[in-house]
Amino acid sequence: MVTLPCFEPQAFLTAIERYHVTHIGLVPPLLQFLATHPLVDTRDLSLSALQKLIDS
Repeated sequence: MVTLPCFEPQAFLTAIERYHVTHIGLVPPLLQFLATHPLVDTRDLSLSALQKLIDS
């Protein structure tokens, strides 16, 4: 389990990369961040490890 003390875009994306996240729970604004923020395009986010995404 990976937890972050608060949302910070760089730390969030680094954690996804580093720990090959398989399950993630996100609120709608974070889903929008992943879908639209240009910073996401600069990272090597291989989401192939992702098995389940839960939104609230």
